[in-house]
Formats: sequence, structure tokens, C-alpha cells
Amino acid sequence: MRGTIRDRLSLNVQAQLIGRAGELGALRRALAERVLIVVHLHGLSGIGKSAVAAAFVEEVRSSGATALTIECEAVEPTERGVLHELGRLLGCNGQRDEVAIALAGLASPALLVFDTYEVFGLLDAWMRQVLLPALPDRVLVLLASRLPPADAWTLGERSPQRAKL
Repeated sequence: MRGTIRDRLSLNVQAQLIGRAGELGALRRALAERVLIVVHLHGLSGIGKSAVAAAFVEEVRSSGATALTIECEAVEPTERGVLHELGRLLGCNGQRDEVAIALAGLASPALLVFDTYEVFGLLDAWMRQVLLPALPDRVLVLLASRLPPADAWTLGERSPQRAKL
């Protein structure tokens, strides 16, 4: 059986990613073992964060799992903007309840990537306290950013017991 153009593009993405086996291995383990819920991939502009994320997305999709990517620069950095974009990716209307139902229906495992996450600076608390706690536990979230995570991600700030989109 012959391959598709998507197959060829996927191979091109992976072939151009040199020296990132460690990062890809860590992401594979995070998705497979479901120990981590959120992975922050951060560093200076141009070091390959987006390339690692794109290669991992292609790998996840090639395995038959769900992978959704939100390019944060292209999304209004508000709750409404994120929900609208999630709705577009999930094929629903972008309303809170519809997005929650669509997310709950994702096949396991699932990957949700937010690339150029640094532009969501003012939205970070909502992401951490509302959106991410409401995601199904089989979703791995990858935040690719030029900036390291805010202290609240690592200092154990408690999120609400029950978060609702």
C-alpha cells in the first residue's frame, strides 16, 4: 500500500529533528504512563520547541491517538477565545458545555499542545485553575513557551476541587 502526503510530511518533520531523542522520549513516557498531566517545554526563541512539539504531534497522530494543537498567537487570549478554538478543533460550537462533552469523548490517550504559550500570560491562571483541571485525566497537555512556568505551577498552589469549563 502506498503512503499518503501526510505520511511523507510526517517523515520530513521527524527527519529534520536532530538531537532531540531525549525530549521526545520523555514526552512518549509522559503520554504512555500518564504520570504527568502538564509538561512545560520552554527556552529561548529558535531552539526548537515548536519543532519538538510538531514532531511529537505527528508521532501521536501516526499511532492513532488524538493530538490537538493550538497556536496561541493565532487565538484571542481570553477564555472565550480558547474555548472557541477548542470548539473549532473538536468540531463543536465552542460553548463551555459542548467543549467539555467533546473533550470527554476524546480517545485515549490524547495530547493537547499550546504552542507559543507565553502570549497567554494573562490567561495563565485560568488555564491552570479552570481549564486544565476540567480536562479528562487521559489528556497530556504540552505548553511550549519562551518563558519558564509561573511559580504557581511548581509551588503546589491548589486548584479548585471541582473545576468546570
